[in-house]
Amino acid sequence: YFNYAVSGNVSQNRNRVVDLGLPTAYIYGGGGHPNTGPSPCKTVNGQPISQFWGLKTDGMITSQEEIDNSPRQQFGNYTVGDIKYRDLNGDKVVDSKDRQVLGSYFPKINFGLNLSVQYKDFDLSALLQGAADVKSAPVAEIRYAFYNGGKVTEQHLDRWTPENPNATYPRLSMSDSKNRVTSSFWMQDASYAKLRNLQVGYSLPKQLISKYGISRLRVYCSIDNLFMISGFDGVDPEAISGNYYPLTRNYSFGLNVTF
Repeated sequence: YFNYAVSGNVSQNRNRVVDLGLPTAYIYGGGGHPNTGPSPCKTVNGQPISQFWGLKTDGMITSQEEIDNSPRQQFGNYTVGDIKYRDLNGDKVVDSKDRQVLGSYFPKINFGLNLSVQYKDFDLSALLQGAADVKSAPVAEIRYAFYNGGKVTEQHLDRWTPENPNATYPRLSMSDSKNRVTSSFWMQDASYAKLRNLQVGYSLPKQLISKYGISRLRVYCSIDNLFMISGFDGVDPEAISGNYYPLTRNYSFGLNVTF
């Protein structure tokens, strides 16, 4: 005896803010002021709600000559090893006028898949859920070295130094915040697929249990959050603030008895 069932769903999310009351009105949100706070978002007329709003970047500053030939920036003087911000409007100053939309933590695509299989006395079910076309950045406590009195992570080992000019992380600093300005440097593809639940069961043959007045006895093992597929390197692509506890993997065993 073999039986299976497959069902799924896909949805697309599109939204646009029609009117905030004034043509130039806007709302900041997402965890801080745009100059210093982690991952701020901005909502404006005519755009999707709550998008990441920040500077575009062009690698890291590697020499004093590059500093001398770079536009002045309002966030503090460049130091070798800093993130280099782009002057998009060409006015020779990097400031709030150079900010652009960097993406949104609201997924444009959500999907789910249910699978169930039964073979003789064995059964299996699985629930897969995910999202695509979504941007995010690791929470600030992971993204920035020493942030909020915290420590460092493995990614900070590949920091900029004169001996490591091709590093993936800017120079380390305990207090300098200009590398913490929201920018494309920190944005990542936060698409993911999570196996929310996997359950495997076995039903004992009826000839073994019928003499005890039992019509069905099933033993099973269920696992929540078994794995996730994602290129995002934060705690969780669904986490957009530091006040987030990572998902736990849960194992449970049980009996289903029918008399």
